[in-house]
Amino acid sequence: MMQYAAIEQRPTEDADRIARTLCAMVALLAAVAASAGMALLAPAPALAESVTLAPAEARQLALQALQIHDASTAQRMARAALLARPDDIEARLILSAALTTGGEARLGEDEARRALADATSPEDRHRAERAVAAALTAQGAHTRAQVWLRRAAQSAPDARARAATVRSYRAVRRANPWHGELRLGVAPSSNINNGSAQDRMRIGGLDFDLSGSAQALSGLETTFGGGVDWQTVLGQRTRLTLGADAVSQRYRLSGEARDQAPGAENSDYARDTVEFSAALRFVAAPDAPPWDAELTLGHSWYGGEDIARYGELELTRGLRLGADTLGWVEVWGRVAERLDNDLRSSEASGVSFRLAHRIDGGALLSFGIGLSDTRSDSALVAHDAATLSLGYRLAQPVLGAQAELSAQLGRADYDGPVYGMLREDRSMGIGASLFFRDHDLYGFAPVLDLSARRTESSVDLYDTRDLGLSVSLRSTF
Repeated sequence: MMQYAAIEQRPTEDADRIARTLCAMVALLAAVAASAGMALLAPAPALAESVTLAPAEARQLALQALQIHDASTAQRMARAALLARPDDIEARLILSAALTTGGEARLGEDEARRALADATSPEDRHRAERAVAAALTAQGAHTRAQVWLRRAAQSAPDARARAATVRSYRAVRRANPWHGELRLGVAPSSNINNGSAQDRMRIGGLDFDLSGSAQALSGLETTFGGGVDWQTVLGQRTRLTLGADAVSQRYRLSGEARDQAPGAENSDYARDTVEFSAALRFVAAPDAPPWDAELTLGHSWYGGEDIARYGELELTRGLRLGADTLGWVEVWGRVAERLDNDLRSSEASGVSFRLAHRIDGGALLSFGIGLSDTRSDSALVAHDAATLSLGYRLAQPVLGAQAELSAQLGRADYDGPVYGMLREDRSMGIGASLFFRDHDLYGFAPVLDLSARRTESSVDLYDTRDLGLSVSLRSTF
């Protein structure tokens, strides 16, 4: 059954609970390493009299004490084993787990790092990295714990260990009020400036040549940026998210584009955006579709100059339309102040509907439709628009990658004449995305996106074509 993301409760004891779970898994790995092919020793007798233990016996007693949550005894026995054998990785990991679960997570982290320094095999490094993550989680350092769990996933000796590490990562992420995202992408494009596909335009029956810079310029787009948000639960049904986001796009003109527009510089097309947001999610019942409201304030630059500042409010209602079908209705409004030309400032509003349906076999079909109205004193900006989109995610891999196909249709009717002509735009686009999930590094895998888009306008200047290919990274968990 398809599910909406639920509101997660994050009580203060979550870090301790998750850390105990991680420590238990580290202890289990230590038990397997320390006693492969052997039964556990019988429960330790009461130490009413002096008893001499071999290092392996002390380690085994430490493990048994840890398994019954007797952190104090586990620490004593593990230290005894380490006195005899300072390089005993299993004993040091047990000591780390005992310190972490016993309320001394900072010391537990130190012992885990010592175990990592002494590790000589991939299995030992994996267990030590997970122990560091458990200690950091107990300290409330969730973000640093997530970094160590990514390291542990990368060093996992087998698929089972990796799957367990991924589950731990997701548990820590749910408990973490802070979430971050990095973006990096490279995309060759046939039209980086959204220029015309024509080399001339007709006005009043006369043809005029378009300058090279007004025509499509090819080149390479590099995108980099990131965002961070902080979440907190307001009661049992409402979640508040505060976020900040910044994205920069830089371009390098191709040799052909430089010949076509000799006066154009790479920096002329640079784009930068900074946004701040506040979002509320309300769920009436645990299985009910959510209500979402988000306010975004942003500022953008083009060619190194201030271009606009804007604010947008979105209201979204989730709909459950069946066991395998989800829907969303969105109403939005936007106000934009153009800083380069006040005449082009605008107000816009719109409504959209999206649908996602899971097909037998695991494929996912999506559909969307949107209507919008943009109001402005500028005939170049004021228009009504309609969009239609389709998406299909294949159930089976293509070239070893998760594949998605998409298509879009759109039309925009402008309110006033442009160059003495009524402007009407018709656009279409297709795309394909390949996510190479099995070729990841530290949980990040490459995404290859192919796209083609064409706009035909009643005003030749606004005829555009764009072929693009981009490579980016996406988290696999």
